[in-house]
Amino acid sequence: MGLDVVAYGTAVLTEPHPNVEACADRDHIVAYHLGFEQSFRGLLWERCYECPGEGFYFGVGFSGHAKFIQLIARAALNVDPRDVYADPDSFRDKPFFELIYFADTEGCIGPLAAADLAADFAHGLDGGVRAGLDDDYQSLYDDWSRAFELARGGGLVYFS
Repeated sequence: MGLDVVAYGTAVLTEPHPNVEACADRDHIVAYHLGFEQSFRGLLWERCYECPGEGFYFGVGFSGHAKFIQLIARAALNVDPRDVYADPDSFRDKPFFELIYFADTEGCIGPLAAADLAADFAHGLDGGVRAGLDDDYQSLYDDWSRAFELARGGGLVYFS
């Protein structure tokens, strides 16, 4: 069992449907945030989006994602992710916040949060965060970076 991530460069708001289940059956993405509003910025709650064009897909796996988040939190913030969860207000303006303080199972990251994360990943590349990871996690760092770069201009990143 794993975590799948897909990023789209364009997310177009569809007309509202009578219920979100009907919309999901049409291969639309139903946008929701599970309480992580800061990562949802740029999307509308429980509204449906069509994402034309190819998406960028990568599988993370739950344990791989948890380990990656732990490595990023340590490298960028010198804290454990649990510290971020315990006191999110102290970390809101810190790098990688929208990814560290986010659901690890499902939800959407909107284009405004994706823009912040794309900048964080670019800065982490220059600032040595990526270099401090082993090869497998450097590859995952590159996947996340690509996903947020793609979504930042009006798309989304969808966890399922």
